[in-house]
Amino acid sequence: MKTIVFIWYLINGTIVPQKQVDGRNCYRVNFPETTEITEGDKTFYGTTVDYAYKGEIYNYIETKKFVYNEDLK
Repeated sequence: MKTIVFIWYLINGTIVPQKQVDGRNCYRVNFPETTEITEGDKTFYGTTVDYAYKGEIYNYIETKKFVYNEDLK
């Protein structure tokens, strides 16, 4: 199901492809509402993140919270 949502987000502009980092595709995510964003031990709220990997976006689709974690696949 998360793959279908990911594709839908690509189609409607919620996810915008960016350049590759370390051979992996990155995306900008434009959240429809203010979202909790965690990077390391810092948590803040915003409506956009840059250079998100697909695994991080899949995690957001499941939890509605965005966590920068390059180990997510």
